[in-house]
Amino acid sequence: MKFVIYDDLNEWNIITKSLNKQSILNSTDFIEITCNVFNLTPLASIVFNGEIPILGSVLYKRKNQIVQPNEYFYTSIWLNSKSDSIIQECLLLWISQLTKKFKRVEFNLPPEFMDIRPFYWNGFKAYAYYTYVNFLDKKISFKSAVQNKINKSKRYGIELKIDNSPNEEVIKYHYNSFINLGYSKDFSDKIVCFADKLIKKGLGCSINAKYSDNTEIIASSIMILDSYSNSSINFLVTSNKTLYHTGVHSAVYAESFYFLKSKGYKSFDLCGATTEGIGNFKRQFNGQLTPYYKVKFNYWRWQAILTKRKFDRFVAMLRKKMK
Repeated sequence: MKFVIYDDLNEWNIITKSLNKQSILNSTDFIEITCNVFNLTPLASIVFNGEIPILGSVLYKRKNQIVQPNEYFYTSIWLNSKSDSIIQECLLLWISQLTKKFKRVEFNLPPEFMDIRPFYWNGFKAYAYYTYVNFLDKKISFKSAVQNKINKSKRYGIELKIDNSPNEEVIKYHYNSFINLGYSKDFSDKIVCFADKLIKKGLGCSINAKYSDNTEIIASSIMILDSYSNSSINFLVTSNKTLYHTGVHSAVYAESFYFLKSKGYKSFDLCGATTEGIGNFKRQFNGQLTPYYKVKFNYWRWQAILTKRKFDRFVAMLRKKMK
């Protein structure tokens, strides 16, 4: 087996396309936007079994670290084998190369990636998180509490609009929402800049709520749209807490479902359900509770563990000799 790093993303994409493993997460536009906004460099690699590409990934590096750009999307990883043993062997090689080249490694595995044992075996820590995934090939249905809130929003005269084009008003609204929640100006600026660039490239869209007199935005969502897999990620939803009683927050979420289904999308990831309050709210949309993992590697921590293991073995050997 061999591990190959691609400085030329086009070459990596040709192989990925030939295997029908394309996604928004490994598209050239998405990678360029991520790198430009968060000041990162892509690390595209493939592990081959002979001449057959088995495992491909796009990670992001900064100096001697692999980093997770933000918490709103997963790492692009594809697998191309039905053999568990071959996949595991490729994973072990891939992971060993990462830990040789980088002192710190951190990224979010996609929900379908469940076997994290190779990471444990190589000194990673793994943290379980949760999201809700809704499959849109079925009839859309919500808990009665959601439907009541949708009806309430209509009584308040709240209207929803789909916007597929860049909109300065939307971006400003989300920026102010993050600032009001206590996030730094730098973080808020990067997140909304990222969202704005996605929409400009046709990789996302927004759903915006206003009162019928068409004044200012009172709630807004931004979705990442993956046309390759016909799936979507709920990137952002912000609304003024003082307006929750109007049902606008639930109405924006619900409209996302109807819009995606009408466009032929097959799944909708609500992007996070670990926190109690958020998780309980998103549960009302009848999605499938789905775990995913964040994996982290720290070279110095791992070396300390290996040193301790050697010491423990040495002490055990001495005790055995003294008996």
